[in-house]
Amino acid sequence: GVEVMAAILKEEPPQLSSSGVRVPAELERIVNKALEKDPELRYQTATGLAADLRRLQRDASAPASAAQATALREALEALGYVR
Repeated sequence: GVEVMAAILKEEPPQLSSSGVRVPAELERIVNKALEKDPELRYQTATGLAADLRRLQRDASAPASAAQATALREALEALGYVR
């Protein structure tokens, strides 16, 4: 209830990397920006967030970054976003 609301407003969320899952730095940056407390520093639109996520997915699909693609897929699976 009230405690959760206060935590959302005042406390910094834990870093994805602190979950014990190997998370690509760019994914962590995107999530941190989406959860930013300061509205001026947050994504201004869902379109901006979606563009960064698409860019991350595109870049992770490049042959030179197979390790990044694997890390991203593992992180998303561990966090429950991909089955």
